[in-house]
Amino acid sequence: MESIRRGNSKFYRAYEMKESLRLILRCTNRFDAESRLKSWLWWAAHSRIEAFKELAKKVRRNMEFILLHHFL
Repeated sequence: MESIRRGNSKFYRAYEMKESLRLILRCTNRFDAESRLKSWLWWAAHSRIEAFKELAKKVRRNMEFILLHHFL
């Protein structure tokens, strides 16, 4: 991973963002997940990685639905 981080920072950032979102979705507390998700959304929207910028828009539009159904 260290060589990937040094050699291709964009790829490594994408991996970090993916893993961060995965951990957020494993949260058991809705308010903790919402807070972390809002931070993640800012990070993704400012990442300069188009796929994550688009994902952030979609998640932001559907955040209430995602949180509601994730914590039923």
